[in-house]
Amino acid sequence: MGDLHTNESERASGFEAMECVLDALPVPIFVKGKDGRLLFVNNKLVKETGAPKEYFAGKTIHDFASPEEAEAIDREDQRVLAGETITSERKVTLDDREISYVVTRERLTGTAMNDVIVGCVYDFTAQDRIQAELGREREFISAVLQASGALVLVLDTDARIVQCNRACEELTGYSSEELKGKLLWEAFVRPEGHAASRARFEELLATRSPKLFENEWITKSGRLHRFSFSNTVLTSATGEIRNVISTGIDTSERDRAQQDLLKSETQFRSIWEASREPMCLTDEQGSILRVNHAFAGMVGVARATLEGADIATLYREEEQAALRFLYAQHFALRGGQPCVERELYFADGRSGIFDISFTVVEIPGQPVQMLTVFHDVTARKRMAERAEMLHSAKSEFLANMSHEIRTPLNGILGMTGLALNTQLGPDTREYLELVKQSATSLLEMVNDVLDYSKYEAGRMQLSAGEFSLRAAIEEALRPLRLHAAAKGLEFEYAIQPDLPDQLIGDRDRLCQILVNLAANAIKFTPAGKVDIRIRGEAGPGPQTNLHFSVADTGIGIAGERHSQIFEPFTQVDGSSTRKYGGSGLGLSIAAALVELMGGRIWLESQLRQGSTFHFTVSLGTAQPVAPDSGNQSYSSAGGSACLA
Repeated sequence: MGDLHTNESERASGFEAMECVLDALPVPIFVKGKDGRLLFVNNKLVKETGAPKEYFAGKTIHDFASPEEAEAIDREDQRVLAGETITSERKVTLDDREISYVVTRERLTGTAMNDVIVGCVYDFTAQDRIQAELGREREFISAVLQASGALVLVLDTDARIVQCNRACEELTGYSSEELKGKLLWEAFVRPEGHAASRARFEELLATRSPKLFENEWITKSGRLHRFSFSNTVLTSATGEIRNVISTGIDTSERDRAQQDLLKSETQFRSIWEASREPMCLTDEQGSILRVNHAFAGMVGVARATLEGADIATLYREEEQAALRFLYAQHFALRGGQPCVERELYFADGRSGIFDISFTVVEIPGQPVQMLTVFHDVTARKRMAERAEMLHSAKSEFLANMSHEIRTPLNGILGMTGLALNTQLGPDTREYLELVKQSATSLLEMVNDVLDYSKYEAGRMQLSAGEFSLRAAIEEALRPLRLHAAAKGLEFEYAIQPDLPDQLIGDRDRLCQILVNLAANAIKFTPAGKVDIRIRGEAGPGPQTNLHFSVADTGIGIAGERHSQIFEPFTQVDGSSTRKYGGSGLGLSIAAALVELMGGRIWLESQLRQGSTFHFTVSLGTAQPVAPDSGNQSYSSAGGSACLA
């Protein structure tokens, strides 16, 4: 009988200790027997529901839930008693209030009441509050000591470990069995910290007041982890200290994040202060929150007086309203136009041109701010303006000089032609022929320079008029056909028969493009053929869209030169000017004229395999014309020409 009484006393004492532990936990917990009746609810559950402990004693789930809900819970309880751990979402009605919650239930064996079900309740409505208080998401609470995601240790009055939860095992690497019976500081604290831990524990027992502190623990792997602890003293009904509950949260990641934040802030400050670009941070009212040294130097105001000032007041009075509007616009658009170029006039009379970038800074819980970075482009803009002015002056000079040179050259050509029509000796005639040939080449070059200088100066204009396409092509290509025959080249051209003949556009400029390309083809083709094709292309509107192609069997152009061939003063290779002559402006002028006519020009060529130049233009149609009866084609070979 004595042994039986002792065992019952120990079991009652054990259950009482368990109740103390459960009451100390910050999680709503209940215990019920195999018959489904509630044996215990802890203080947290009482506080959450507002009902006293006596209200729950002996009740079953059928007293709180609908019949269907209660039956489902009963079935789950049977699975829990069979050894499962179940987490489920449930609803109960308490004092006419429907409560949604998550409950985790586990079987607990060997208790004073034999096998029991321990449940941990997580109220949906408290989720946001818990997250705000703890700063991280909690896993659904398990059972008893395993319910908490925080590290939980139960200590005796000697600071020996009685029990720990699963979170403690995971965080420290030790199993519960390895820790039982060990002194707290011997298990986790470095030797030099033993005395401080012991003193802290003795102070807790003496004052019995919960205390928050942080400490570094050594895990089983040897790594240091920093924990934030809260200790609670559990006493018996007589006031005797029975246990100490130590709850810890691993703050290692938080500390590392704080270190990273500090490092990031230090780097930001260094960049902010060292930057040569003026930078300033303002709020939505335009008040300056922060500036760097470069900004203070830009506005010419001492940095100490800038913070808190209205940024618009740093500029000339007549500019202030516009600047306030500019900032308000970027705040409203949240930086929709990230960069603008603007000339700023400062209050001290200075001015400058700046590329200004706006970046909206949105930090949760703080007012919106605007980071403005100023890049001074004054020197660059002034240089660009001067370069443009010099370029215009150069083009104007070239245009004028080319005109002045062309006049005496025409005189030389005219007088030379007249002289050649007189009775001359063979040597004199040969000399005059050379003079005429040289003057003609020089005049062509001057004409090219004049045309290109007009284009660069923006003075090249097109003259629109009605003309016959076929007559214009024949007239333009007739001299080239003779030139090709003189070199022994085949020369052919063909016009798509159904193209309209009467067109509206600049006849002379169109012929100039074609002649430039055809003359180049003849020049760079030692032997073989030059073939010109003109066809129509589909396009929007009533315009006539023409596609010209000029193909030759000449020296060809390497692929890497294709992108440069239309640039001014560019030849196929460095020796072309010496071997073939020319100014290198013909293709540039042709490209410029094609652009003015709303078309495009391109090249297909391989080295030593000939070239094909293509260009398109868009011309007006004068009137509908019936198609020709056949394809209009011309060819020449060996000095003869015929209509095919």
